[in-house]
Amino acid sequence: MSILYMNTPAYGLSLAIFMVMGVISGARRSVSVSLALEQVPEYRGSMMALNTAANNLGSILGAGIGGAVLLASDYPLIGVVLGILSVIAALVIKLYATDPTEG
Repeated sequence: MSILYMNTPAYGLSLAIFMVMGVISGARRSVSVSLALEQVPEYRGSMMALNTAANNLGSILGAGIGGAVLLASDYPLIGVVLGILSVIAALVIKLYATDPTEG
């Protein structure tokens, strides 16, 4: 969806896609916190701190990469890069997060 909203020529459609992205992002953040809490229940405090640190690191990297791409190119390329990084992030979670109920 990041690729779509950054490259859509119609403002209204771009805004609608962005709103859908906001809903999905809110759901993702809630699920992310729940997943972090369930990974190692004995160390919930440490897992929450690690989750927050990882989210903040991702925000810093995203802002830096986005700024560098913006300086080198234009907004449509930022959408493509953001879309690619989002897919990579989803793959990392899929590959490395474990379900604690399956043992």
